[in-house]
Amino acid sequence: MINTAEEFNKLRSSKNLDEQHRAGVEEASIETWKEVIIKYPELKQWVIYNKTIPIEILNQLSKDPNPEIRSEVARKRKIDSEIFNRLKVDEDENVKLALLNNTKLTNEQKSQIDASVSIWFQRQVFQERKTASDAIKEIELLGYNQHWVDLGIIDKYQIQEDLLQFKSGKDSDPDQIRQNRLIDWLKNKKETNEIEIDALCELVKNDIDISYANNAVIAFYNSSFVKEMQRIWMEEKIKKLSPFLKTFVKNKSIERKISKNELNE
Repeated sequence: MINTAEEFNKLRSSKNLDEQHRAGVEEASIETWKEVIIKYPELKQWVIYNKTIPIEILNQLSKDPNPEIRSEVARKRKIDSEIFNRLKVDEDENVKLALLNNTKLTNEQKSQIDASVSIWFQRQVFQERKTASDAIKEIELLGYNQHWVDLGIIDKYQIQEDLLQFKSGKDSDPDQIRQNRLIDWLKNKKETNEIEIDALCELVKNDIDISYANNAVIAFYNSSFVKEMQRIWMEEKIKKLSPFLKTFVKNKSIERKISKNELNE
């Protein structure tokens, strides 16, 4: 039995493998574990790794400000319902992902883990399970929305192709899949109109990744089929979509003035 925080620290830092093993399998009192946490906070993970660690200590560490510590608790097979209910709504997505990978939890419990925070977490879940609850959710995980269909960038058959590609692991980056579809669409276009530009703006406003959406707008704007007057009209629309595009439009306006010698020295 481990009797003091100092003893645990000595066992854990020992070069003797037998002593290291003792740190992972021997019991200690609640008071000793609390003392370790206070005196040696850098050993919190090793406290969690101990096979005999009491649920009371895991409960305490499940509230730790460090998400890495909470993640280690989430992986622990012996966590109880109180710890599970706390971590399933944790503000850190890596903690919830660790909880999802806890092999002791039932599928019913895993379905309760809050996955609404961001598309990143949802995609991690998708990668783990290689399936989603319904077809609409699968489409959303790829980053498509109805505006992609309305613009003719993709149809339902191409969406199914992309889902198969994603699930097979041949291309695990949904944004790259979307990028390829956009590039193919732009290559084959010969003209555009105001209705289409409005639809593009709606696509950007509803996209899950603003950085990607910004790139999509720039690619469209710079395409050869867009006429100069359409670009000017487009600028009034896109500058309201993001700070990046606002700056982009401002720079384009300056470039035009320079080309027309409208700027003084």
